[in-house]
Amino acid sequence: MDEPCRATCAAALQGIDIPMDVMPSDGTVEQATARWCGFGVTHAIAIERCGRSADGAPRNMRGEDIGAFTTPLDSLFLAPWWRKIAIGDGGNEIGMGSLPASLIGADIAHGAAIACATPAEHLIVAGVSNWGAYALIGALAVLRRDWRETLLDSLDPTRDAAILRACVNDGPAVDGVTRQRTLTVDSLPTEVHQEKLQAIRSVVEAHAAT
Repeated sequence: MDEPCRATCAAALQGIDIPMDVMPSDGTVEQATARWCGFGVTHAIAIERCGRSADGAPRNMRGEDIGAFTTPLDSLFLAPWWRKIAIGDGGNEIGMGSLPASLIGADIAHGAAIACATPAEHLIVAGVSNWGAYALIGALAVLRRDWRETLLDSLDPTRDAAILRACVNDGPAVDGVTRQRTLTVDSLPTEVHQEKLQAIRSVVEAHAAT
């Protein structure tokens, strides 16, 4: 993650012993790449990570250049040393370069301007990026019996709601659509996301029972 995301991620991870790899404001992608190679990273996943558009600027869904607040981590998803997975919902996220820019331009407001040019080897497109992340966790839980219990713990609607509360109440997170500090994601209330999460969890549990 980059420095502007630190406080929100720290709020989400409070009480969980997971180290954060933070790109300092004066850091370089080359330094991050060297660290990742040293750690033996094999897979990189970008979830709702704004990437460079055709003119080089990262843009939000309003078409605004947010380069002053967004470290250009795209190069990490062009490096050859790890598999690249990306999840997005609006067209401006890393990975969306795997789709024709004309498709994003035709179907998304400001699409021609915001379409990210950075591809990924594996792209997951969802109505809300969180849902794509839930689905990826669910798929891994189906495929990896030895990981299933831990992954199912992650697909807990109550836990998911608690993380959102922590991001908003203890961190600086705002809703990406409304820009308000509310318990919503893309203007949708917590209950909508919990329903999606529970539906995915139910599919995993049904598979495990067979």
